[in-house]
Amino acid sequence: MSQQEFADSLSITRQYIALLESDKREPSPLLIDSLLQKYHVRRDWLLTGEEPMRLPPDEDDEIVDAVLAGENEFIKAVIRGIAKTPGGWEKMRDVFNAIQEELNKNAPDA
Repeated sequence: MSQQEFADSLSITRQYIALLESDKREPSPLLIDSLLQKYHVRRDWLLTGEEPMRLPPDEDDEIVDAVLAGENEFIKAVIRGIAKTPGGWEKMRDVFNAIQEELNKNAPDA
């Protein structure tokens, strides 16, 4: 994939990709989230190179399918509520990012 194709897939400029590749810019948290979502890779792999690059095939899908097929109406209601709320998924991403930031602050230095 060319830099331009990669940039287009993420709705950013080819110049920004070049800056990232030459270590002249750090990827923004939003770009990291976009990469994770678009290319279905693990955060640890993207940030550190820690294998595996992806979770085992269908593991995430199996979990979602089990939740949606199960009898836990509360979980289903939460998912439906988020889906119906304007900007719900983006708001939830913000909440999860804030939680992750707090966890990172309290994590022991590696």
